[in-house]
Amino acid sequence: MDNRKSYWDGNGKYQDAYNIFESVLVPSRGEASEEYGEAIRCCGRLFYDYCNNGNGNVLDIDDAECGLCWGGYEEGGEVCPQCDGEGRTNDGVIITPYYMKMIAFLQAKLGEDKLHDLLEFLKSGKDCTFDQSEMDIYNKVVDSTIEWIVGYHPKHLVMSLATSYCFGVNQAKTIAYIGDRKLVCVVKANGYGHGALEISKVLSQPINPEVS
Repeated sequence: MDNRKSYWDGNGKYQDAYNIFESVLVPSRGEASEEYGEAIRCCGRLFYDYCNNGNGNVLDIDDAECGLCWGGYEEGGEVCPQCDGEGRTNDGVIITPYYMKMIAFLQAKLGEDKLHDLLEFLKSGKDCTFDQSEMDIYNKVVDSTIEWIVGYHPKHLVMSLATSYCFGVNQAKTIAYIGDRKLVCVVKANGYGHGALEISKVLSQPINPEVS
């Protein structure tokens, strides 16, 4: 697992962007007020339940004792072809309404093809292995979400990050009741790797005090 790449492990393809969007656009509880934040929230909740609960909350699986072998193995010690030796079969896999709503929201914004692999994985009802192939199913959804937010163009990423910083400054200004007084912004560590010049250009623009 040491070489695994995923947003859960903190090393996803657009990890910095994901972290910023999540911290700025996603509320501590409840749905986000706008679609970009809600898309990030949905990704986070789906990823969390997979990694933390093995999709225990996402799926409602109706399983029963295998009717072919009644225990996992056929006569002669052969592994049962129906249940693969598990002794139980999945009679039905249901994605719970709470998470299906999130998936439907992402489908509407990203396109059904971007959620195809995730739906197939969930509907299979198989036990989670948390290997790279499974992580990539979830990584794909997050990648697609970030690309949708920044307009499918890598050059837009830096400006989207800068805009998110500016959104955070707007929130700080509102919360602190700064009003018309000037706000000094400090850009350090090359904008945390996102470009000091690009970040500074956005932050130097007039701040809308009504953004919250």
